[in-house]
Amino acid sequence: MKILLIDNYDSFTYNLYHYLSSLKCKVDVYRNDKIKIDKIRLAENINREKILNEKKSEFEKWSKLNELIGSAKGDKFKVIAQQLTLESLTDFANKYLQRFNNRYLLETSKEKLDVLIKDIFYSGIIRPIQTLSGGETFIVSLSLALALSDLVSEKVMINSLFLDEGFGTLDENSLDIVLSALGNLQSEGKIIGVISHVKNLRERISTQIQVKKIGSGKSKIVLVNSFE
Repeated sequence: MKILLIDNYDSFTYNLYHYLSSLKCKVDVYRNDKIKIDKIRLAENINREKILNEKKSEFEKWSKLNELIGSAKGDKFKVIAQQLTLESLTDFANKYLQRFNNRYLLETSKEKLDVLIKDIFYSGIIRPIQTLSGGETFIVSLSLALALSDLVSEKVMINSLFLDEGFGTLDENSLDIVLSALGNLQSEGKIIGVISHVKNLRERISTQIQVKKIGSGKSKIVLVNSFE
């Protein structure tokens, strides 16, 4: 066993104190440097995570877009464009349909490109358009035709509309409603032409172009105005 003899205790204590103080300063500097480095690394990690989340969000957006419309032939995008067009068409058609018959509204199918009927009088039940009667089908078809002219007229001016047949499927009340609505459209600047063999229409339409037989396989066109 060795025994350390200290001749000058005060000098030894002084030197030891300064050594420990110097060591403490070095430890403090190291600790402060480490804290700074940790803060920098933390900030860098946070920034990396932020960038990673932004990239992930961007990837998910494009991945979702690719899932919806991405296909070699563009079929998915075509379906989406057609669906949006059909929705716009039904929106226009419903405005006319409410003039003719406030019982029904048109809706588009979410599964496929199809038009369905919403029956307001029966708790808003949705059913196929094929379940309508002949007169109701004509009114819906007329609403869609008018809506199509409005949809196209956003780029091309369409002021004339010719309707061919279908009026024979309407009862007296429905015929009155349809002709009244068409009369309103005419007062708004549209020219409405009706091609029909229904005799009841002759009394309801003032200006007519009639085709009359004159014999020998010939016919002539006669302009008739019942108000003259």
